[in-house]
Parts: sequence; C-alpha cells; structure tokens
Amino acid sequence: MTSRATASLIVLAVIGAACRAPHEPSGDKPVPPAASAAPSSTLAPEGGFAVDDRVAPAVAIPLREDLTVVTAINSVPGDYESIKRIDAVSAKGIRLTYSAEHPGDAGSVTRTRARRVVARADLDTARAYRQGFGNNDEDEYPGSTALGASTLILNELKTSGTSQFKVMAGGVQGILTGVLGGFLGGGGDDDLALADGTLTRVGSLRIPVVVNDAPMLLPSVQARGVFGDEEVEFVFLDDPANPLALRWRMGGEALQVIKIAFPAATPAAQVIARELRTDGRAEVHGIYFDFGSATLRAESDVALKQIADALGADRAWRVQMEGHTDSIGTAERNQSLSEARAAAVKGALVSRFGIAADRLTTTGYGATRPKAPNDTLVGRARNRRVELVRVSPNTE
Repeated sequence: MTSRATASLIVLAVIGAACRAPHEPSGDKPVPPAASAAPSSTLAPEGGFAVDDRVAPAVAIPLREDLTVVTAINSVPGDYESIKRIDAVSAKGIRLTYSAEHPGDAGSVTRTRARRVVARADLDTARAYRQGFGNNDEDEYPGSTALGASTLILNELKTSGTSQFKVMAGGVQGILTGVLGGFLGGGGDDDLALADGTLTRVGSLRIPVVVNDAPMLLPSVQARGVFGDEEVEFVFLDDPANPLALRWRMGGEALQVIKIAFPAATPAAQVIARELRTDGRAEVHGIYFDFGSATLRAESDVALKQIADALGADRAWRVQMEGHTDSIGTAERNQSLSEARAAAVKGALVSRFGIAADRLTTTGYGATRPKAPNDTLVGRARNRRVELVRVSPNTE
C-alpha cells in the first residue's frame, strides 16, 4: 500500500493539474453556468410555478419500490437531469439505481450509471449523506445515506435546531480527498472524501416539485452551515420517514429536485385516460430523453406504458403527441427538438407497445407554449414535457 508520505507527494502533483484544468462533473456535480448563458439555477422559495397553476395539495412521498426522484442541475448548454429510482425496499434497507447525462465541452456528453444500497440503520441514524455518484462507485458505503438526510438528522434539526452532518466535499477539495483516499486504500479512509460541519436550521419552506405530474409545494426544513471553507445549504423534505434532499447548495454548486413519481392509489394510466376523456388533454412528465436529443432514456418505459394503457381505454380515440421544450437554446433548435421528441414517443408507442400508427399524430411547439416561467429549474422542467391531445370525439 502506498505510504501517506508518498501519497502526499502525489496529491501535490494533482493540485497543480486540478488548478490548471476545469473539473469535469461527475454524478450530481454541476457545471457552473456562464453569466451570459443559461438562466441561473437559483430558486426562490415557493417559486417556479406559473401564477395560474393549479397547485395540488401536498402528499406524503413514500420510501417505496419504484419511487423515482429527478434532479435538475444547471449547466452552460442547458439543464441536465439525474434520475434516482428505488428498485427494492426491505427490512434491511433500500437498493436504488442512478443515471445521469451531463454535457461537457464541444457537445460531448458524459454518462453516469451507478447502484447504491443503503442499510435501514443508516436511513435511521447515519450522519453522512453521500450525494454524489460515479461510474466506479461501490454499491455500499456503510454509515451514509444516498437520497437525503437520515431520520436522526431531520429530528435533531427540528428539536434542537442543530445537527452534526457530513457530505461529499466539492470542488478541488473533493478531487484531492478522493484521490488521497484511493491511494491510501479503502475502508475507513473513505471518510477523507467527506466534509463535516454543523447544520443549523434557519426556517421552513415549501419547495415546488412536480409530483406524479401535478405541481405541488412540499413542506421542508431549511438548514445552513460552513463545512471547511464552503457555505452550504440543505433543504430536506419534512418527513422523518423519508427526509429527501429537495435542494442543496455547496460553494458554487447547486441542484434541485424537480420531479417525483411513485405508484399512486389511482393508476397513472387511469388519470391520463380520465383527463383525455374530460379535458381532451393530458400532460406527461415521466418521459426522459438523452441530453439535447430525441433519444428516449430507459427510464421512460414506465410512462410510455401508462400512455399505452390509457389509449386502451377507448380504441376510437386518436391522439396528437405535442412536444414542448424550455427556452434554453435557439428557437429553431427547440422547434426541431420538440418535433423530434414527439415523433420518438409515437415511434416507441407503435413499435414497442402495440398502438396503431394511424391513431397517433405528432407536432412540436418548441418553447412557444410555456407552462411556467423559464427562469427557474423547476419552471423549465414544467416546460419540458409531452402533452397528449384527443383529436377525435369520444364514441362511447
């Protein structure tokens, strides 16, 4: 094993390299936006929805199988999304998968895929939150959580107002501690990648999130602290059974949960069918594409099946698939992208889910029909959507 003295020399060399070149983001680490590029990722409390949005009453977010949490991070080319999905829940803990596509230089895209297992004891009492994911991660990091704080942290913030907390270090510090930990071996040295400090509760917020395709304001606890040389802010869902991190900022890095989905009492297919029958229109937010393209991501399969099942409610329906984008990018690019994405959804429904092609038409509107302001992460997420419009009368 490399000695600590040798590792220190290596780290000094890494410092020079890290200071000479920008750090490529991994997992949830965002690219700091240029001042003249994409809108700022700063989100005002309770902001992000349109004034006339019909905000649904907040519901409990269950820590259960098929819970999907979508996080948006702002970068210069546009917002990119990470998706965390719980695959299994048991008395021992949870297992989840993570996927993200974050843009780099010259149009490149880095793809991250990871798995994580979190023990039930850590969901209850862990003081560390390992918020980043990488392609070479281990499946398990004992003593830490992966979706937010533990019940212990939330309860301490609510009762005493403070809590000792650990998170993955950001920026150059995170690079160096990760490299040093790798040279020194695994086990306890993995703590080198974590920064610790005291979180202090500063208030309560209602955070805008699209939950099961409905805009909601989720109750949350806001806390701040100084970890090393960095000011941090975390906003946790106010639910001891599932204190998700709905927003965090650390130094110049920030992210926001924009969408949450889980199996509800009324199946989503029934909701879509009901909206098509009564309103003639239904929004679908669970369709995901590769960054800046019309290639469907695997996580879209759930929503595609829901659409197919909804169309089975009345085989006389003919439906138009409308593609919509946010305002980042040129009008021409957004128009062509919205058209291509609507066509991709139709193609998948026809080729993989057995919907007759003559029942579906497609169109795109680019960024011309926003549902919410484009100056926040959650607002832009509301605008990136596919809408279904019934174009023939219901023949019941």
